[in-house]
Amino acid sequence: MFSTFHGIEVGKKGLMANNTAIQIIGHNLANIETEGYSRQKVQLKTFIPIYEPTANRVEVPGQIGTGVVVEDIQRIRDQMIDDRIYFEKAGLGHSEMREQFLHQIEMILNEPDRPNIRTVMDDFWESMQKLAANPTERAAREELIQRTNTLTDTFRHTYNSLYDLRVRANALIEQRIAEVNQIGAEIASLNIQIVKSEAMGDNPNDLYDRRDLLIEKLSKIMTIKVERNNKHEYIVYIGAENFVQGGLVNPISGVGNTENEGFVDVRWKDGRLVNLGNGELSGLLIARDVDIKNAIENINTLATHL
Repeated sequence: MFSTFHGIEVGKKGLMANNTAIQIIGHNLANIETEGYSRQKVQLKTFIPIYEPTANRVEVPGQIGTGVVVEDIQRIRDQMIDDRIYFEKAGLGHSEMREQFLHQIEMILNEPDRPNIRTVMDDFWESMQKLAANPTERAAREELIQRTNTLTDTFRHTYNSLYDLRVRANALIEQRIAEVNQIGAEIASLNIQIVKSEAMGDNPNDLYDRRDLLIEKLSKIMTIKVERNNKHEYIVYIGAENFVQGGLVNPISGVGNTENEGFVDVRWKDGRLVNLGNGELSGLLIARDVDIKNAIENINTLATHL
């Protein structure tokens, strides 16, 4: 015969388990605006029944249930979707950076508004024609001199503005490099905390969220790959190189390139170029060394031929 307290114990376990579920619901509601937070749910399971199938069990029919307990607190998260987001974030970051600097190039060239190099050159040629028609007229000569000065000032201002834009792109590259290394250090620190927590049998969901948020931010800066096969070593790859492995970080750096006016390249500690793939860094490099540089060269070529 069972103790009269058996029913009370079953009820107590049910209250405790569902109280935990209510606390998790409160936690979800409290973090509804928290960046990177993943909704959590309680996984319940039945407690050890009476009696277990052993040789010395009491010979009574069936197994008597003893209530419910919390088995786990899980995050509602899909790793396959996460990896797809990381991939698409890199393309988004690349396009946004190039769009931002291409827009600034358009603003400097100021087409089709006035004034710009085209309209100033039109005024210059108009003055040349007036002087050719009346070479002895002093007003035509003065007008040509003024418009020539305006033309040279416009060329100089456009060149300086484009070069300053290239310098700003280089500064942003250095800033992103520092940000990448900082994110890597934070991920490595979280890896250590997570391994310690897991070793105690805990499920550190909030630490997982913080790490996933950092990975998402990193994925917008460059193309990365995450390996989760070894629970003790969470690995983040940049190209084929380990950037973060467990609690270790392999930092990147910006090294000035003398063949590119001293602007920085993104390299590993051993001097090899980093395979950035897509992302904000590659977008900045193309904006600096292709888009803006081509605009500067076109201005120089036009001025030289003029």
